Amino acid sequence: GMSHGVVGLLDQATEERVRALRRRVSELVGEASLDALPLPHLSLVVGQRVDEDAAGHGVRDVASTLARTPFHAEPWTLFLAPSPTVGCAVVRSAVRTPELDAMRSAVAAAVEPSLGDISRYTTTATWNPHVTLASQGVEPGQLGAVVDLLVEAAEEPWEGHLERVALVVEEGPRHRLAMAVELKG
Repeated sequence: GMSHGVVGLLDQATEERVRALRRRVSELVGEASLDALPLPHLSLVVGQRVDEDAAGHGVRDVASTLARTPFHAEPWTLFLAPSPTVGCAVVRSAVRTPELDAMRSAVAAAVEPSLGDISRYTTTATWNPHVTLASQGVEPGQLGAVVDLLVEAAEEPWEGHLERVALVVEEGPRHRLAMAVELKG
């Protein structure tokens, strides 16, 4: 699972496109295979533990210094079990631009002190920014059908802006949006 984290939330038009494609995928593989966090997002910092109050203050402080940040997600990527996901995940990789890097670095500096066991997938060296289509364990036998759907859908690149920064807290099998702050610009 994703644990706790700080994420960038997409502009409404892009979010609606992600949701529409997720609906088609869920018809194929079932709701349970979709993301534990239903809100389309791009993870910036992830950890196994969180001090929610401190992290919330960190998000508020850093958000006031950030502007809406463009992103462009085009290539489809498969994360195959057992790492970094339990089952197989289908995501869309975003170009790692200087603007996105600067956003992730600023957020990390502000919130990492309030998170524990930072994911080895969200460090400066390893970060692979992406928007998840299905993450909760697509069965390997279903991957071919998902790929066929993506080819048929011929989905244009997801191109938009990260417009809010949000703190997400894991609670059992679900994730809760603890708070979100609009970015200027």
